[in-house]
Amino acid sequence: MEEVLVILTRYGPALSAVGAAVAFVWTIIQFLSVRGREAKTREFEVFHRLIKELVEPPSADGSLYVDRQCAIMFELRFFPRYYPFTKRTLLGLRSRWSKLEGVYDRLIDELDITIGCIDDHPPKFQRLFKKKSY
Repeated sequence: MEEVLVILTRYGPALSAVGAAVAFVWTIIQFLSVRGREAKTREFEVFHRLIKELVEPPSADGSLYVDRQCAIMFELRFFPRYYPFTKRTLLGLRSRWSKLEGVYDRLIDELDITIGCIDDHPPKFQRLFKKKSY
């Protein structure tokens, strides 16, 4: 018991500083964790809204705005977490839109560019270990 008291009196200030540092680091970790979860939630909501606007007509008469759909396809390039799903969805749309020749040509061009961007973007694991050529 005396040894514990000697250690506490000798190293007390250092132990309290270490304890405060651990508490501070833990608070930062918690803050970053919450921010990360909130960012993923926002990304999820934005992505699903974009997909809905891409495939669902905005009005009852079914008219679509080509420029808006092209912009949505452009924006889908910035959601790498969803690339596999995005690619499958775009390939399905391409198949459907290709049957109506001349109607969706501009959209199909933008769709092909987006699929090309997705294909050119390596998976996260490969990007981490990619050799840099300086």
